[in-house]
Amino acid sequence: MKLCFGIHWRNRSKAFFFFILLTGFALLTSCKRQGQKVEKPVEVKQQTPVGLQEVVQPVYPKLRPPTTDEIKEALDRVFHGAVIPDKNEKPGYILGDFNGDGSEDLAIWVEATPEHLSEINDELANWTVIDPHKTVVPDAKAKVVRFPSTTPKPEKVQASELLLAVIHGLYDKGWRDPKARQAYLLRQMDGRTLSTKHVDRLPGTMHSADVIFPQRNGFLYWAGGAYAWKESPVARF
Repeated sequence: MKLCFGIHWRNRSKAFFFFILLTGFALLTSCKRQGQKVEKPVEVKQQTPVGLQEVVQPVYPKLRPPTTDEIKEALDRVFHGAVIPDKNEKPGYILGDFNGDGSEDLAIWVEATPEHLSEINDELANWTVIDPHKTVVPDAKAKVVRFPSTTPKPEKVQASELLLAVIHGLYDKGWRDPKARQAYLLRQMDGRTLSTKHVDRLPGTMHSADVIFPQRNGFLYWAGGAYAWKESPVARF
């Protein structure tokens, strides 16, 4: 009788122990679930690729017409006497935002001074000598772009050669800003009388800018690093 009672008691003790164990495990699991945060699904927003985003141009106040002294001062500041204004056309310059940064630029017919030829053609000069007819502009519709396999020879300016000088402006003061020194000398250009037309988007860029018509069957435009020439009577791309 005592033996049966002992076995029965041990069985009840084991059952009670397992009951307490299961109850504790259930409580622990419940508390753990309550402590966990429910993550909400992340909303994925469609974004325009960086290369295709619209460029927001700053808007600066329109500047007054320049004086002859201001133009001469800008040429001396940038070219240090290497070029002088051409006197065969009045006026021989035109203003506009040619590189699409919102700041006013200057384009002016100039002549290379013979005594400064070595400085003009120096590859380390602060300006860039370009023949816009040779500028390679990738076709935006082409899947594969092939560039020339050889590096083109640097352009060499000749004595008294007619050039179109372009000085890019900075901020609200434009090309008259003392720090405005980015400049280009464009070769093989003629036409004398200059005019401009605004284009909403230049090829290969998201910029809107002004293109230059030198009274010929074509025009100059900024190709994102250099000026290029396009044979066309109208600025269409």
